[in-house]
Amino acid sequence: MASSSSSTTNPQEKYDVFLSFRGEDTRLSFTSHLCAALKRKQFLTFIGYELNRGEEISPSLLKAIEESKFSVVVFSENYASSKWCLEELAKILECKKTKGQMVIPVVYGVDPTHVRNQVGSFADAFARHEQLLKEKMDKVWNWRAAMEEAAGIQRKLSVCIDVAVECLIFCSGLLQLKTTMSSMFIRSASEFVEDIGTEAIEGICLEMSESREMHLKSDACSGMDCLRLLKFYDNFSWDDIFLMDNKDKVHLPHSGLDYLSDKLRYLHWDGFPLKTLPQNFCAENIVELIFPGSKIERFWTGVQNLVHLRRIDLSGSPYLLEIPDISKAKNIESINLKFCKSLIDVHSSIQFLNKLEVLQLSYCDNLTRLPSSIGSKVLRILEQQWTAIEEVPSSIEFLTALVRLYMTNCKQLSSLPTSICKLKSLEIHGLSSCSKLEHFPEIMELMESLRRFELDPTAIQELPSSIKHLKFFTQLKLGVTAIKELSSSIVQLKSLTHLDLGGTAIQELPSSTISLKCLKHLDLSGTVIKKLPELPLSLAALEVNDWESLETLSRFNLSNFPELNFAKCFKLDHKELLADMQLKIQDTP
Repeated sequence: MASSSSSTTNPQEKYDVFLSFRGEDTRLSFTSHLCAALKRKQFLTFIGYELNRGEEISPSLLKAIEESKFSVVVFSENYASSKWCLEELAKILECKKTKGQMVIPVVYGVDPTHVRNQVGSFADAFARHEQLLKEKMDKVWNWRAAMEEAAGIQRKLSVCIDVAVECLIFCSGLLQLKTTMSSMFIRSASEFVEDIGTEAIEGICLEMSESREMHLKSDACSGMDCLRLLKFYDNFSWDDIFLMDNKDKVHLPHSGLDYLSDKLRYLHWDGFPLKTLPQNFCAENIVELIFPGSKIERFWTGVQNLVHLRRIDLSGSPYLLEIPDISKAKNIESINLKFCKSLIDVHSSIQFLNKLEVLQLSYCDNLTRLPSSIGSKVLRILEQQWTAIEEVPSSIEFLTALVRLYMTNCKQLSSLPTSICKLKSLEIHGLSSCSKLEHFPEIMELMESLRRFELDPTAIQELPSSIKHLKFFTQLKLGVTAIKELSSSIVQLKSLTHLDLGGTAIQELPSSTISLKCLKHLDLSGTVIKKLPELPLSLAALEVNDWESLETLSRFNLSNFPELNFAKCFKLDHKELLADMQLKIQDTP
């Protein structure tokens, strides 16, 4: 009741590969590509389709498993829900024990730990089987044991077929599908690992979080002339990135790597342990260069023609001193240099990157300046929080597509150029904790997209009257600034919904505040204002904690507030406040 992908359908033939998979999950995706690749490489492949759900597995199918040299098991979301698949798996593991058959598990579209620990959809499936097969619990236990054993095999494979799925994104055609097939099926696993330098290898993918430590030789990649994908990755969080020194799983000698294939397109190595790449490495085919938490200091010298490069991620590389000349990376879209604490400069070649959309420089403690020009007119996000930059170049006005500009905690930043008003697409500008920033630039033109300014806490003493050009502004954070007086032009911010004045030296709130018809949240905590004027009826949240100077409240709609906390408002006439509230309660229908 099964069919073969080979030129014959006779199940009595000797097969190279038996393929076990859940049809509804992978038949039209991964499995079809895998079968096509195997057929092109002339591997005789038997596919175990479940034609009639509920029937016992056919003897011919069991015989096909017995007569196959290798079995590939594709674990997908609903694999364990099929009794047919589980019967195949049990037979495959039996043949592994009795006939020495090689078993290659592949995890597709599901967390490998779900297979390994039989949780998630796998737990649900086995629970249903146990409910329906109460009289045949030994069969269910046998299935569980088979899956546990197969998952154990998957953990030991350092070169996994799931590299094929990764390559689909980064390589043309289906070259990646012969990544391991062309050699894995003609020699044993041990021989394959020992001869991993074979020229047939096109991809290596290793998830390191639960892998044992590996010590590679300098010539580990020598001879891998067709290598297109090299991925050693770890599922670490940003909290872990500072501990990468203690998380290294792949070790290399001090002499480094002798060779990396010039055909590499995807190079991802979390915690890369070397100071530099091989001197003879040509990166001209690289599409993505991902080295988070690495020990790298420098890359190549000179200029490489990086026409295919789309993304660089060197985040959390504390020893990185410089990035190379990338002027020929005309198609690069994203550069991530966050937490590169030794980086003091960004190469001026960045001005030639016309397709750059994201530039992340946050937490580069020693970065003192930006390039005089950033050439991309499609740059959307510029992050430079916690850097030592002292000024923003006036050329920033040419970043007309910029949507988010983050500069919080830039302790040396003292001024902003007036040309910032040219950023017509800017929506968010974060300047919180820029402690030397004393002057807010004049906004000489209408900025229709800007919605939020974060100026808390800074040394800014006043807002210019030109703030009126921020007509669509919704959030203004001025908490703990040196501002003593609120500009009357603030009432022209008709879209303002959130106003934070907490901890400022403002002594009086303009009576015109009532004109802010969209205002919903007002923070006056810790201010020195003595009298609260009439406030807009739209206000739904008022923060007045630690407002020790508050003496009187003008009558305003207290019923809008589900909760008001006047703690530490020692000068406030509480009797008058209670009387007002009693009147409000009486008026409530």
